Amino acid sequence: MTPLPEMLSLRDYGRVIARTDTPSYFLYWSDDLQTVSYGDSFTISMGAFRQLSAYFIKLAEELCEELMLGLQVDVDLAKVKDDLVNTIDGFSFVSHLYNKLTHAYVQLFKQACVPASGLFDETSGIWKASAVLRYQRKAERLLESLAGCIHTIGGQTGRSPELFSLTYQNSALGERGLYIYNGSVMTLTRHHKAKRSTNREFNVARFLPLRVGRVVFRYLAYIRPFVTRLRQEPAFMQRSSAERIVSSPLLFTSDIDGLRPWDASKLSAIFRKATSICWDTCVTPQLYRQLVIGITEKQVAEIATPFNRYDDISPDASINAVFAWQSSHRPMQRANTYGLDGAFPTQLQPALLRIYEWASRAGLRVGNK
Repeated sequence: MTPLPEMLSLRDYGRVIARTDTPSYFLYWSDDLQTVSYGDSFTISMGAFRQLSAYFIKLAEELCEELMLGLQVDVDLAKVKDDLVNTIDGFSFVSHLYNKLTHAYVQLFKQACVPASGLFDETSGIWKASAVLRYQRKAERLLESLAGCIHTIGGQTGRSPELFSLTYQNSALGERGLYIYNGSVMTLTRHHKAKRSTNREFNVARFLPLRVGRVVFRYLAYIRPFVTRLRQEPAFMQRSSAERIVSSPLLFTSDIDGLRPWDASKLSAIFRKATSICWDTCVTPQLYRQLVIGITEKQVAEIATPFNRYDDISPDASINAVFAWQSSHRPMQRANTYGLDGAFPTQLQPALLRIYEWASRAGLRVGNK
């Protein structure tokens, strides 16, 4: 006889009512499926819809070019090596010995010392504070554009906590969420709300287009380490000797110690600004997510015939199931127990990554019929 059973009963009742409530979003389509409307307040064509991701990509490339200060770097992601099972603290593709990128930012540092960069005064031998501040703000804008790119490109749109929890290198608290796989930059989200009910980790992989991947590469290998190095200069450090600057594993963070990720209001501000430019109206990330899901249901024809890679008995079963039969196993048992690739995490084998890669690429063809 405690208040707890009453609270649990009310919670369960609320869940039942929530399932019967009318959805918050209703989308309406034109007869040719090329225009979608949200009520009477918002209408957009498929052509205009693609302009948002194009805006983020172009902005990111322009800012990256300016931040590189004229330094030309040939980026071939197909030649970049990464280790998906390496869990050492601080490891990323930047610190992989084969890539030789650990001190690559020094090239950008030398480029900044050239008078043409406008950041360094050779006469006095000191950094120009105002110019450095502008450079740091531009790096912040680049990070915002990358957030827009990752959120709008690469498949189904996630949620802001998933986006802003991405880490680009391993930490003592867990593995990173950004890899280079098969010549593409891949983001990996391991935490999902379904984990609360299933007690199992849910992996979601998204693959970024080559243009975005090249910007991410330059940012992590050159620009971000250079910005961190600038903050360590005596002229820009805080007067408190007890405060020191650390390199945060979080991708999206702005504070000095790098321990606080961005929150949902940051993504909302990024989207409101971008959609007001591209669509002449302000759209929230929540509405954009609803649009992406609705457009996928209508435009991506392949989802009409779901593919079950463990199916070996239906008329639509893949012929590849014969290999599982020859080993005296069903596809489910074979996939979960035998022949696992040691270069990949157990729950993230190449077959699953190929499916995620297909889903990421399919989104780029939306509306092109």
